[in-house]
Amino acid sequence: MKPNEKPILRLAFLTPFLLAPLHGDVTAVDDGSGGSPFLTTNSDAPAWGGSVTANDNGTSPTVAAGSVISTEGAVVRVLSDGTFFYDPRGVAAARLLASGASLTDTFDYMLTVANVVDEATETLDATTAENSLTVTGLPVPVAASGTSIPPSITSAYEFTGSNFADRTNFQQSPNDASTQDVSFEFWLKPDSVTANQIVMETGGSGDGSGVYLRSDGTLFWLMKDGTVSSIVSTTALTAGEWIHVAMTYDRDASGSTDEVRMYLNGVETDFDDTQTGLNDWSGTDACRFGAKVGTAGGQGAADDPAPGVANFANFTGQLGVVRFYRNRVLSASEVDGNYRSALVIDDTATVTVQIDAVDDAPSAVDDLIGGGSP
Repeated sequence: MKPNEKPILRLAFLTPFLLAPLHGDVTAVDDGSGGSPFLTTNSDAPAWGGSVTANDNGTSPTVAAGSVISTEGAVVRVLSDGTFFYDPRGVAAARLLASGASLTDTFDYMLTVANVVDEATETLDATTAENSLTVTGLPVPVAASGTSIPPSITSAYEFTGSNFADRTNFQQSPNDASTQDVSFEFWLKPDSVTANQIVMETGGSGDGSGVYLRSDGTLFWLMKDGTVSSIVSTTALTAGEWIHVAMTYDRDASGSTDEVRMYLNGVETDFDDTQTGLNDWSGTDACRFGAKVGTAGGQGAADDPAPGVANFANFTGQLGVVRFYRNRVLSASEVDGNYRSALVIDDTATVTVQIDAVDDAPSAVDDLIGGGSP
C-alpha cells in the first residue's frame, strides 16, 4: 500500500428470514445486497447507518440492541430500531491492503418481533413452571412432542387418559368469577381427534362449561346457565399437532345480549350472540383438566352434542399452557398477538463489509500530529 493510503468501507447488509413456521407472516429482506452497499464510509470516519428493517415485512420487527465486534475488529453499536453506528477504526487489516485490493468484514445482529403476551389473571405453564392457576395433581412435565411445537414451549403435561388435574371452582368466594366476563387460552396437542374427549370442565349440569374435543376433530366450548346454553367450535384439528385455542365470554356485550367467541391459531372460528340469559358460566363443582368431576360442565344443555359430554372420555395428549383472564374479554387482535408471540424465533443476520484500498491525501489531523508534508 502507498504511504498515507487509506481504505473505504462499503457495508452491505444481508438480513435473514424471521422464521414463523405456524404463521409465516414475518420476512426480513436483504439490505445492500447485489453489489449496492448499504453504507459507504472512510476507514477513519465512523458513521451511522439507516434502519435495516425499513424494507422488512411483518408485524413490528425489531433488532436486538447492543454492541458487537466484527470479524476484523470493528466496533458496531446496533439500536432496536435497526439503525447502527459502525466504527471502522479498529480494522487494522484494512490499512495493510495493497492498492486496488479489498477486504471483507462481517458482523451479526439479531432480528425478532415485538409481540408480548397479555398478562393473564392466572397462568399454568409447563415450560416456565408457573402455576398461579393453582392446579393440583399435575403430572411431572415431559418434553413437548408432536408437530408445530411453538418455540416458546419446550415442556408439557402429559395426559394419558387415566390421569387428570384439578383447580377449585371459579365460583368460590370471595373471588367469584362465574358471573363475570372471562377469557381462556390453551396451547395443547391432542393425540387423537377421532374420539370424544374432555379437555377441561367446570361446574355441572345446572351451571357450567367445558372445553371438549369431538370425534369429528373439532374442539368446542359448551356453556350452560340453567335452561340457557351456548356452543362455539373450531375447525377440525390434526392429531399430534400443537394448536392455540382461545375462548371469550362477554356478558351483556350489547345491552342484554351475551357474546361468546372461539379462536383457533389466532383466527376467530365461531361466535354466538343470540343469548340474553347466559349469566353464570361456572357452577360449584371443581374445575378439572383431562376428565370430569361428577357431572360434566354444561351436561344436558340443549346444545350438548350427541352422545352428550357426560359420555366423553378422558383427554389423551399434551397441555403446555393455560391462561385465565378474570373479568376481561380479549380482543381479536390480543388473541392473535398472544398466538404469534409463542411462534417468534430470533434469527441472526450477517452484515457484510467490503473494504477497498484507495489513495487518500493527508488530513488536517495528520498535519497537526506531524504526519503531513513539510
